[in-house]
Amino acid sequence: MLYGEALYNPENSLEIKSNYVYALTLQAKICFNLEKYRDTIQILSKALEIKPKSDNDIALFYRNEAKFKQGLHEENRLIQETY
Repeated sequence: MLYGEALYNPENSLEIKSNYVYALTLQAKICFNLEKYRDTIQILSKALEIKPKSDNDIALFYRNEAKFKQGLHEENRLIQETY
């Protein structure tokens, strides 16, 4: 198991403090770096529910970036399937 993969476990790592925005944001950054964009979006959406968008610029930035990257991944996959 890779180091990054060991850090990535959305089910277990935030079980105790699931409403702790900093922990959610950190977990989302790990997911983002592992190119797990759907998980990044899901985690940051929860963080933004807890701490509103106007007060949580980092979560909003990473969520939007993950949506962009996810779209690029899906577009590249469709292109590769076509050729």
